[in-house]
Amino acid sequence: MGSVNPAPLGAQVDGEAGGSGASGPSKMTVLRAVAKRSEFAERKPVRVKRDGYDIVCVLVDGAVYAFKNSCPHTGYKLHEARIRGCVVTCLSHLAQFDLRDGSVLSLPVEGTSIETGPLAVYRVVEDGDEISVEIPKREPE
Repeated sequence: MGSVNPAPLGAQVDGEAGGSGASGPSKMTVLRAVAKRSEFAERKPVRVKRDGYDIVCVLVDGAVYAFKNSCPHTGYKLHEARIRGCVVTCLSHLAQFDLRDGSVLSLPVEGTSIETGPLAVYRVVEDGDEISVEIPKREPE
C-alpha cells in the first residue's frame, strides 16, 4: 500500500472521536476509493460522495486531506470554502478549522449566537494514483 495521511488520534472522525492512526480500517470503518491524485490541483477542493457521505478532499503541500462537506457551525457546504495552507474557512460565518485534525482555529464572526465544534476529518490512503478515504460503515436500513 502507498502512503497514509492519518486523522490524528483524538481527531473528530465524522462525529466519532478517536481517529484510526496509520493502521488499516477498523471493524467500524471501510476504505473507499474516492479520486485519482492526478485529478487534484493544489488547494482546489474536490467534492466526492461515497456510501451516503459528502466529503471534500484537497491537496495541500503534497498531502491529500479529507473532511466532511459540512461546517459544524451552520452546515454550509465546505467544498466552496477558502483553503489557505492547512486552514479551511467557512464562507458562511468565517469559522476556521485545521483540515489536518479538524480543530477549531477561529470561532464564527461576532454576532452569531451558535458556537461550533470540530470539523469531521477522514484518514486518507494513497496507493499510486488512487486516493482512498476511511469512512464509518453504515448500518443496513
